Amino acid sequence: MRTSASLLLSTIFLVISWSLTPAHAQVTVDLNESVATELVIDDNTGSTYLKWIPDPAATAYTIYQVEDSPFNIIPLATLDGNTDMYEIDPISDGQSVHYLMEKTLTGPTAEGLIFAGKRVKPQHEIGRVLLIIEESIDTNLSEEIDQLKTDLIMDGWEVEDQIVSSNDFVIGIKADIMAWYNQSYELSQALYLIGNVPVPYSGSTAYDGHGDHVGAWASDSFYAELDGIWTDSNVNITTSSRPENKNIPGDGKFDQSGIPSLVELEVGRVDFSNLPAFAEDELTLTKKYLDKAHQYKIGEIRHRRRAIVENNFGNFTEGFGQNAWRNYVPMFGADSVSVGDFDVALENESYLCSYGCGGGTYTSASGIGSTASLYASKSLNTVFLMTFGSYFGDWDSQNNFLRSALGSGDILTNMWAGRPNWATHHMALGRHIGFSTRFSQNMNPSVFDLGFGARGAHMALLGDPSLRLHYVRPVGEIGAAEIDGDVLVEWSENEEATEGFMLYRKVDEGPWELIEELYPTNSYEDFCLGPDNEYFYRVKSIRLEETASGSYYNMSLARETSIYVGVNSDITSFYADTDGDGFGDPEVTVMDCSLPEGYVDNSDDCNDNDPNIYPGATEIVNNGIDEDCDGLDMVSSIEDIIDLSKMVYPNPTSGLLYTDNLPPIFSSFTIVNSFGQKQMVADINGPINLTDLNSGLYQLNLESKCGWKQVITINKTN
Repeated sequence: MRTSASLLLSTIFLVISWSLTPAHAQVTVDLNESVATELVIDDNTGSTYLKWIPDPAATAYTIYQVEDSPFNIIPLATLDGNTDMYEIDPISDGQSVHYLMEKTLTGPTAEGLIFAGKRVKPQHEIGRVLLIIEESIDTNLSEEIDQLKTDLIMDGWEVEDQIVSSNDFVIGIKADIMAWYNQSYELSQALYLIGNVPVPYSGSTAYDGHGDHVGAWASDSFYAELDGIWTDSNVNITTSSRPENKNIPGDGKFDQSGIPSLVELEVGRVDFSNLPAFAEDELTLTKKYLDKAHQYKIGEIRHRRRAIVENNFGNFTEGFGQNAWRNYVPMFGADSVSVGDFDVALENESYLCSYGCGGGTYTSASGIGSTASLYASKSLNTVFLMTFGSYFGDWDSQNNFLRSALGSGDILTNMWAGRPNWATHHMALGRHIGFSTRFSQNMNPSVFDLGFGARGAHMALLGDPSLRLHYVRPVGEIGAAEIDGDVLVEWSENEEATEGFMLYRKVDEGPWELIEELYPTNSYEDFCLGPDNEYFYRVKSIRLEETASGSYYNMSLARETSIYVGVNSDITSFYADTDGDGFGDPEVTVMDCSLPEGYVDNSDDCNDNDPNIYPGATEIVNNGIDEDCDGLDMVSSIEDIIDLSKMVYPNPTSGLLYTDNLPPIFSSFTIVNSFGQKQMVADINGPINLTDLNSGLYQLNLESKCGWKQVITINKTN
């Protein structure tokens, strides 16, 4: 068991009591405004608990189970305010459960979320992503863009791209996005905006509360939300201090301050345009970002799994730092989230996640730093960042403090977290940050306590939306060799692959398929492959990640190799014997080097769904079924199946006798008189001319190809 939450909270206050500055004192308000929760399993009893940092001011805690689609909460228990844990039903292997903790105070309630799971299975396919790339980035950084595409594909994404100009209209770009979007697709669909992609503006609100900032803010949610109504006809604001925020009808900026309907796409942006505080230009900063993102995804950039929080808003009752506590505790545990000096700590120490806020300008946050003094001058040792302060949440401005963070050190994401509150806790069990972004944008404020700005059009992720919290190093070298249709795939050993490897294969342009899961060794033999095909193989390392939300199987990016198999003399065709009669279905076949179970080496069955039908089976007369597969059913006589008297006409006849309706089973016929003397042999395909015959009775003798005979009496008249 971890240290008790009550003792832990006391420890936190002792640690910071040496300097209870306004920044550090704010932790009390932050914790009052959140329920910072982790999952704890008692090693002795196996019992499973939700455990949170207690609040002396709480009068009760209510636990809910969350159903995400659609949002719905199911109450599980209401507990006394002195409680700091709740035993939940054991979580079985592969299971994950979403919980909401609600704290009742003398004032408004406070909340926390945790996505708890045990040995959660990996996602072999994550989704599809559209890269929207500004043309100068595409032209000058083609190598880095190609590497990005490869990384995304090897992580389980389908990738497409679209090249745009910084002068394009946002409406046109959105039209292309909507043409790409697949309404019936069930997995994630993401947009990754790279470079100075045109920025949508929308709204008539100042989310930071400043009168000179009322108007349209940068709103990438316009690209993310596809079926709501965005208008440009009602808002008329001309007093904003920044020209970009002014919003009048018909100016290309939209009226909506809130996102019109639920967001369909997960959007992230990397844009280093208009940042003169940096010594490097836009292309250089973009290259550095793409390079460090690649290094992070292959496990070459590592930071300690902990978080630091600095809130410089004194006793501001909103408790903006709650965004850190309610997200980072489920990731790392309460004992790995601490309060400290943001800029000093991150310059000298390593934290995977960080939060900092203070009174802001477009280029700074009080107590945290400025674009010039912090991000352009220092290399910060963190990856996932949240910041908050006035003005800079409107991120499309020169030297913007939110956007410029991506240019420092190992920082890969940033978001304006405080108005509203964000939910990124899913990342503790392997979800990517774009998933959490869309979840946060779609959270229902009538269900969740999101604070001011819930579902605001200004909500945006700065950074790569595909990023995950943890990455396993991929295997190194991988190769394949073929002998007589058998392929040996080998790859380098990887000590991080504690659970083995995932192996995938595709043939030519066919789909990828999982062929081995949690495979224990670093070589694989693929026997008896079909000739004249190219075989592709991918290998991913697997590690079981233990977090404060449980555990999940974490996969590395894949490594890929391919090989062409030209001939295989051992392979042959086998046919399905579904009914087990020893005869195969010619329509269902496989290629193999040995007889597979359920198959035979012949294709002679004419009905593989009935074991009583096969070549040589006993025929049942007159049942309309061909039991012996000879193409015909046995009949006792022609009369049993055909009324021939109606097919020879007219009868009586004075001359021509027609037989053109006879079935094709008959090959010939003759005409004899009453003494049995042959009178003529007739053509099966034409009328019979009886004009030269005397009047009287004659016999028309018919014989089928199978030897059946039939006699019809003909009355010849004058």
